[in-house]
Amino acid sequence: MGKGQQKLRLDEILIDEGLVSEDQIKEALAKQKERGGKFGSHLLHDGYVDEPGLVKALAAQFNCDGVVLSKLEIPEIILKFIPRRLAIARKIVPFDYDLDNNLLKIACEDPNDESLQSEISFVARGKSIKLYIAAELALNTAIARYYMNHQISPEDGLLMEIPDEIADMGGSAEKVQADFEHTISIKSVLLVTDDSKSGSLVKSLLEQDNYHVVVTDSADDALEIIGSETFHTVFIKDTVSGDYLDLIDRLRKQSPSTVVRYYESTSSLLLNDDCLPAEESLLRKNLELYTYLLNAKDRLPDDHTCVMGRYVDMVCARMEIPYKDRLAIVNAAYIHDIARHYYTVTGDADRKQSCELTIKLLKSLGYSPVVVAILRSMYKNVKGKYTKRLPIEVLGGNILTAVDSFCRSFPARDRLSLDKLDSAQKKLRDQIGNTLLNEVVEAFIGLLKDEILKHHTEQNVGQIMLLSRVPELTESVEGRLKNEGFRVISTDSVSRFTELYERSRPDIVILAPDIEVSYITSFLDELTMREISFEDTATFILKDGIPPTMLVSLFELGIEDVIGTDGNFELLIAKICRIQSRIRSRVKHKGILGDVSGGAGGGLDEMNLSELMEELNTGQRTVKLTVTPADSRGNQLVVFFGYGSIVFARLDNLAGEDAIYRAAQWNEGTWTVETIKEEDLPDSNVERSDGTIRINTMKILENKPTSPESVP
Repeated sequence: MGKGQQKLRLDEILIDEGLVSEDQIKEALAKQKERGGKFGSHLLHDGYVDEPGLVKALAAQFNCDGVVLSKLEIPEIILKFIPRRLAIARKIVPFDYDLDNNLLKIACEDPNDESLQSEISFVARGKSIKLYIAAELALNTAIARYYMNHQISPEDGLLMEIPDEIADMGGSAEKVQADFEHTISIKSVLLVTDDSKSGSLVKSLLEQDNYHVVVTDSADDALEIIGSETFHTVFIKDTVSGDYLDLIDRLRKQSPSTVVRYYESTSSLLLNDDCLPAEESLLRKNLELYTYLLNAKDRLPDDHTCVMGRYVDMVCARMEIPYKDRLAIVNAAYIHDIARHYYTVTGDADRKQSCELTIKLLKSLGYSPVVVAILRSMYKNVKGKYTKRLPIEVLGGNILTAVDSFCRSFPARDRLSLDKLDSAQKKLRDQIGNTLLNEVVEAFIGLLKDEILKHHTEQNVGQIMLLSRVPELTESVEGRLKNEGFRVISTDSVSRFTELYERSRPDIVILAPDIEVSYITSFLDELTMREISFEDTATFILKDGIPPTMLVSLFELGIEDVIGTDGNFELLIAKICRIQSRIRSRVKHKGILGDVSGGAGGGLDEMNLSELMEELNTGQRTVKLTVTPADSRGNQLVVFFGYGSIVFARLDNLAGEDAIYRAAQWNEGTWTVETIKEEDLPDSNVERSDGTIRINTMKILENKPTSPESVP
């Protein structure tokens, strides 16, 4: 709504639209005065207006789009985009995410609240935000249900604001819900049998368990039946007349989620157990284990290990392929993945050669004909074929073809990104109608989108706050960081910065003050008094002309680094990336170093020396740290910590911080931490502060050699 434009009154909109009467408005206003809440909620509670009507009026009032929340089932993965505490505090609910446009849609009470927009943008990890108006009642209900684990209905949500008149509900909502649950609980079964006696018995048993059963004695008749109805399960006796193979193939084509049971006798049908899911899971894990063992034994590259098998398994699950068929397809995927890395076959032109060699081997071993047929169906031209019948062997081979094509083009060591997804979509869709089936391609693309969505959901580090009073610097720095994919929120107000810092606890802070250099320390003191911790939060200062003598004092305060404002922010980006890696590593190893009473250990490739020292310092440990380089001929670095502070360090003939600086140059190796008693600490041989040692150690790790003689 533009500035100066008068906002419409909700009661006038409701009356103009003919949704309520003036008497109903007066009654709702009286109840609002007596009980509180919004008068629109009272209108909704008394049945004078429904939720879509109220949302329509609110959307007109706020000049925005609205959402009817009660009609939505919001996936948990969408809810995770907004922290629980923020959703409850600000009364907001994310309800949809457009992956293609990176747009997160959020329901709220006031979409015109600019501070809300800014706050959500900060925690939404680089996504675009669009706010939708929602009814107060629907928001209360959704928040209680999704964020507070209360199993309530919209009527219950009204009671949160309006606790009286419980009897007025009349239980109608509960009855409708019960009827709905009863309806969806009924599953349909198609029984194709020419044995009328046993068929009647099976039908009776299934109906007792609330199944709807359709019986026919011909596979040809069943073909007509499945054209107009979807079934949970189809049982086919092997003696029925007609083309039962055509029936099975048609079911796999039209309804992959339908379970198909082909049986010889009623006893074999009744005695079958339900262990297929557990069996499938166990055998899949065995295949993974076998692949990992081969990979480790022969030191193969890790860019293929189990990736193809896992993708194929997830595509089969997404297409709801029954367990028995799914197991055969996944089995073929693992065999193909192992074979193509053990047969020395190179080049896309020879991609079929490894399949042919594998098929010969499997046939010589008398392996499952279904698995052999699946491998034989890979990279087959499907143009104009299988419009009516889709054998499981062809479907399985097509799934393997799609995944194999993707894995060859996009190494698994590369992170799945939106750019990679765009390229994969084009490559896969270009093959539809030739070597790939449309349903396979779309299922795989949907899976890749979910994987990216999951990655965004789990990415929980790297929030950056920028406090800048230099507008042109704010624009250039913020734009550069966002282009790199960082989540940034900026402000020029110290009070607003303090408020956001307390609420969001960012990982990184960037300060760009417009004051003279001589006042920098006073500026930092002001932030410290507002409980901004430079020790706990990596903090950068963007400022030119700071003398070396002041740099030392800033580092002592806990400032990460001082960066010039020449417009080249590559150094800042590199350091932020380094800090992100450090944060992730710290999170990963927090459990390891949380309690070292029994000893702990790891590798320098996962947690380097600087990160170890910082974690032990933060935890105030009294421990002995031993670091061993990958070249076992070298001596070990031994560092003693007393309540988190470095007391003693030695490496060869080097002592104190010099020993630590030498060890910081090790790229590979292992470390161990063991708890010791305070009386076992040696005399101190360290002269400089822990902060200075850690800063210089980080500089060495960032390939900026600092000799002991040049350390300030």
